[in-house]
Amino acid sequence: KIFENNCMSLTNEIHLVQRTLENRIVDIDKERMTAEMKFEEQEKMTMSLHSAVQNLQSQFSRQTEENENKVITIREDADRQIVQLRGDAAEKITDLHNELNESRAEHSTSQNMFELESQNLFTLENKFKSLNSSHEERGIELEAERKKAED
Repeated sequence: KIFENNCMSLTNEIHLVQRTLENRIVDIDKERMTAEMKFEEQEKMTMSLHSAVQNLQSQFSRQTEENENKVITIREDADRQIVQLRGDAAEKITDLHNELNESRAEHSTSQNMFELESQNLFTLENKFKSLNSSHEERGIELEAERKKAED
């Protein structure tokens, strides 16, 4: 029962870690998509203003370049975070699997000891029953001898 609870607890912990990491990856992907959409909006605005206002072209070009660098930085950061999160998740899952295997091994050892002790208890119970039976038989014999002696 304890083993099952430990296994269930470890399984729940694995699922919680997986769900947490999956949610974090989804959040990072959303941030990246948002940044990409902002980048695309900035690029369109720059192109339309370029044809209308020559003076603002250099300013918008700089803004576009800055935004591109920000998007690149965000992408790189997001990619690094995803790699890190996946690595952390794999390590945590490996640790949890190792703990589960250790728990199973401990449970198996405990189960074997329990079975051995159960067999020992069964043997002792049989010896006790045998002694008790012999004692009762001897008591009956003594009672018969006492009655004979009284007669």
